[in-house]
Amino acid sequence: MSNVVIGSYALVTLGELKDDLGIDPANGNKDRLMIRLINRISKLVENWLSRNIKARDYIEDYDGSGSDTLQLRQYPINSLAYVREDEARLFPESTAIVLTDLMYTDDYGSQGKIRRKGTTLMIDEETGRVLRYSVFGKGRLNIRVSYNAGFASTPDDIIQAVLEEVAHRYLVLDEKRLGIVSKGAMGETITYHEGGLLPSVLETISQYQNFNVAK
Repeated sequence: MSNVVIGSYALVTLGELKDDLGIDPANGNKDRLMIRLINRISKLVENWLSRNIKARDYIEDYDGSGSDTLQLRQYPINSLAYVREDEARLFPESTAIVLTDLMYTDDYGSQGKIRRKGTTLMIDEETGRVLRYSVFGKGRLNIRVSYNAGFASTPDDIIQAVLEEVAHRYLVLDEKRLGIVSKGAMGETITYHEGGLLPSVLETISQYQNFNVAK
């Protein structure tokens, strides 16, 4: 058996692909090709979405904007290990924000947002009123976040879309039709998509696209 293995964050399994193609699970003749396609398309889909799908841990640095909300790159947020704010960018434990002062569940976490609660007393210079308000201080890469984000399991519609794309490319490669856009067969025209992801696949996965990260 080939040493090519399914990636840790592949969006479908080899068994799911074989089932979709109607191939006997015990038939390993094309496993190497299938695994490579699964890994490649899984990454291609995540690159197009500008986000990772399956849950994993991250440690990332962000610019503080001076607002009470911080938008993370990955979501949904499952847990926070720590959030540290340090202008010197050294991030010792003493710079950690108390986790109970942060909101990241429900709508916030599902959108990848962390919000600071109003724990600091401030004076509104215009009205003189005392306000409870906390922000992430302005700075360049002065916020470090350690967190876990993503889906515990791949959503069913993404699984189906990835299987459609992988199966299509497998059949094209298996029949040596790579690069052929169309071919006549007994009066019938068969079209093989060439280039990027299939239009039907893009339509399915577009709802998961991350618009918070620039392309």
